Amino acid sequence: MHMTSTPAVILQDVWKHYRLGEVFFEVLRGVDLVINRGEFVIVMGPSGSGKSTLLSLIGGLERPSEGVIQVLGRTISRYSDSQLKTYRRKLVGFVFQFYSLVPTLTSLENVTMMLELLGSIPSKTVSQIAREMLELVGLGDRLDHFPSQLSGGERQRVAIVRALAKGPQLLLCDEPTGQLDANTSQEIISLIKTLSKRLGITTIMVTHDKSLITHADRVVYLRDGRIITETVSEGGFQIEKDHSSHVT
Repeated sequence: MHMTSTPAVILQDVWKHYRLGEVFFEVLRGVDLVINRGEFVIVMGPSGSGKSTLLSLIGGLERPSEGVIQVLGRTISRYSDSQLKTYRRKLVGFVFQFYSLVPTLTSLENVTMMLELLGSIPSKTVSQIAREMLELVGLGDRLDHFPSQLSGGERQRVAIVRALAKGPQLLLCDEPTGQLDANTSQEIISLIKTLSKRLGITTIMVTHDKSLITHADRVVYLRDGRIITETVSEGGFQIEKDHSSHVT
């Protein structure tokens, strides 16, 4: 399935700030961003630029201080806590740097647990889906292995399957290769892109690794809480769009 020009994510003048005692932090400052359905977008920037905060806002883990966030036609910036919980459970898949697997569960059980939480899939089907997805990423012989018995790359494959098995429409990845070597990092990103494109999932990934940007349809660069530039892949060429004129 290919990406379309239909927006999946729209951010309009989004700000995020925190107050710690008498200190005021501005993490995001007036971000405007549109991500189309099926697009694979990488977000880059130095530490403290607001990358992970941006991902958390889109994922409904945090709320913006100001501005509007629409995802898949839903204005999630106005959602209640209960609505955000349902949104995350049903529509969003998360992949994190440290895998976040349950150490006392096997690969198969880590995936089936996520599917069972949906409460809408028969138990026999849950097990079948989990097995097929793990086999798809080359872990058919690791179904009964615990996380401690897996390599870093294998753990991240389980985490990816867990995120995708429920059929999300949006996949959010926060430094998914941060604990992996260079070769494994390339394999994991290639896997994420291949699966998300095959399933028609819109994917947004935060990373520091510049070697991974060739996999993206678009790269968004953040600095000091603002989008500075975007690099778009068109016809085999990298076209840079400068946003610095919008920064005051």
